[in-house]
Amino acid sequence: MSGAGWVWTTFGALLALMAARAWVVETGYRRLGRTPVREKVLTGAVAVVLVGLVVLLAANGGLQLVEMLRSGQ
Repeated sequence: MSGAGWVWTTFGALLALMAARAWVVETGYRRLGRTPVREKVLTGAVAVVLVGLVVLLAANGGLQLVEMLRSGQ
């Protein structure tokens, strides 16, 4: 898979995780101000995927920059 494919796949995973977290938040019942475990796990997963997406975007952009500088375009 190309670099762009990994970026789009990671972006799709991020959107799916954010949708799942939103569903858990909206449908969950809060007791005495506690945050449900599922919400914490999904929040952590969203953070990890977001960091991965930023790294992939930076790496993909860096590779394109090096390629452009090498080819003289």
